[in-house]
Amino acid sequence: PVTIFISLFPSLSLSHFLSLFPSLFPSLFPSLFPFLWHFLSHFLNSFDFSVTNQLMNDRSKSDSSGAHSPFANKPVRVVVVDDSSAVRSIFSRVLSQSGRAEVVGVARDAFQAREVIVDLKPDVVLLDIEMPGMSGVQFLEKLMEHFPIPTIMVSSLNPDDDAAVRALELGALEFVHKPHQYDPNALRFFAENLVQKVIASANSAEKVK
Repeated sequence: PVTIFISLFPSLSLSHFLSLFPSLFPSLFPSLFPFLWHFLSHFLNSFDFSVTNQLMNDRSKSDSSGAHSPFANKPVRVVVVDDSSAVRSIFSRVLSQSGRAEVVGVARDAFQAREVIVDLKPDVVLLDIEMPGMSGVQFLEKLMEHFPIPTIMVSSLNPDDDAAVRALELGALEFVHKPHQYDPNALRFFAENLVQKVIASANSAEKVK
């Protein structure tokens, strides 16, 4: 059906088609969601974040509190926990290209995450809500009890979903919604939003100390 649709509307851009895909082919979307994430990963390899990076650098320079931040002259160290290798790759690329944060470790599940976090002691953890075995919310509860650390929850779920709300109740500082629109403007907004939340979470933890 995808090939037929594109042949009927040859002038439709790929990014526009991908943004419409869930509503056009609802039965196919769940099975093809991993493919779309891999497509996004390859797309980001050639995506130019220079405009986003310049905007963020300008904002950081104009922020009077930035001079007092311990991360003004060094990147925020981040661990990404997600069962999707494509998502881990995307987040790593977005953060590294920002120049304001870096991914120092990744984990595919909660059990691997425990070892990585304790060993690397990152400034911030990006934690997927939906993971096999132990969910992100279950892991967050244990993490906050034994090794509290600034954590941002990541999911394709709605921020008002019960799991997302529960994560915030347990101590997660922020929520990042995985992008479903594959166009440059949506990706640029996602990248800027992700980096800003990572930096804000790291700074908020320093203020508490």
